[in-house]
Amino acid sequence: MKKKVYLECLTKKGISSLIATVLLIGFTITIAALVFKWGSVFTKDISEETSYKLASGLECTKTINLVTENSCIIGNKLRIIITNKADRNLKGAIVRIINSNGLVNQTDINQVIGPFQTVNLDGFYNGLPKDLINAEVTIIPKIDVSGNTEICPAKIFKFTDGMCQNIINYGSFEGVNVLKNQINPDPENFNVWYDFQISSGSIIDNTEVLGTKILKINDSVQPVSQIYQPINVTSSTEYTISGWIKTLSSDSGKIMVFYPTACGGSVSTNSVSTNNQWQHTNATFTAPCTGIAAVILESTVNNPGGYNLFDAIQLYES
Repeated sequence: MKKKVYLECLTKKGISSLIATVLLIGFTITIAALVFKWGSVFTKDISEETSYKLASGLECTKTINLVTENSCIIGNKLRIIITNKADRNLKGAIVRIINSNGLVNQTDINQVIGPFQTVNLDGFYNGLPKDLINAEVTIIPKIDVSGNTEICPAKIFKFTDGMCQNIINYGSFEGVNVLKNQINPDPENFNVWYDFQISSGSIIDNTEVLGTKILKINDSVQPVSQIYQPINVTSSTEYTISGWIKTLSSDSGKIMVFYPTACGGSVSTNSVSTNNQWQHTNATFTAPCTGIAAVILESTVNNPGGYNLFDAIQLYES
């Protein structure tokens, strides 16, 4: 019985050669169609991407012509003055700063820079101002390509300058001694530092922040001591006062701008207690009147022998 079933299986016919050939051709055509469709989409995507990249590169070539006019330290930022020499807008720039200790800070600036326009780009930096000397600064321009923001090849330079233009003279205390005048400043020598109390302040050698000198204010007279410089301000003008302070653990310091009684009031940075570390502090204000004011560096010490240190004091229009 089993032999009979086996013989019947051997005598059954399979698919004819013609039908097998037709099916094989059909499968081949289907697979070819799928591959062709995928290849068309893939090729189109590559073509579009290549065209877009070529367009971006062309736009960068036509649009980017940046000239660095100047660079300087302003507070805890690096101000880079650039001019767009091309006849097209930039959408802004990315400012990347690598200081001398290898610390990196990147600032993305969304500011339209018109054709032949000169603007300030302010990038924040890590560390102290002295850490910016010979720092590597990268400016990465941004442009608009078909409604998208794209970046162009970077411009790289080494920072070598100092502080920006400063309304205060001797802001880093180079080449000046604190004058000993308790009440009235010398009208012929206005833009220098004065001492409210006799011998509470002194210029000492120090290269930690910027330059080779800093101001030391101690408690030789009373716990609260002040050094000041008379300045001229203009009504309704916005200014920023800033500087670096280093205090002992329980002491504090701050920077003030004081107006005559007729104008009323004063402005100051926060009181800073840094536990023997340098810290940047600043305050922005609008001058209430035109005339004489005073920048005051105030030191509060709580223990005999205490002192506070000040450096890189700046006053500038915001």
